[in-house]
Amino acid sequence: MIYDRALQCLVLFQRCLAAKDALAVLQPFEERFWAWANQLKVFSKPHISIDAQLKDDVFDRLRQAIYVLLDVLHDNLQLGACSLACT
Repeated sequence: MIYDRALQCLVLFQRCLAAKDALAVLQPFEERFWAWANQLKVFSKPHISIDAQLKDDVFDRLRQAIYVLLDVLHDNLQLGACSLACT
């Protein structure tokens, strides 16, 4: 689900933002992420969320594209969180 992958990204954003040095760099990106998530209703009630809007098979390619983008964001945030933890 898009919700689950976006939530994982949000958790990683918060973990990275907890590091003092990362705040200035990552905060604008987190704000953009929130704007994107709100616009697409990622964290809305299940019946009006993007997952509900894209549940039909006709939207499979779009759903997959969003998964890929969230996976790329997740991987990059994971690398950032790991590198911040090591410093």
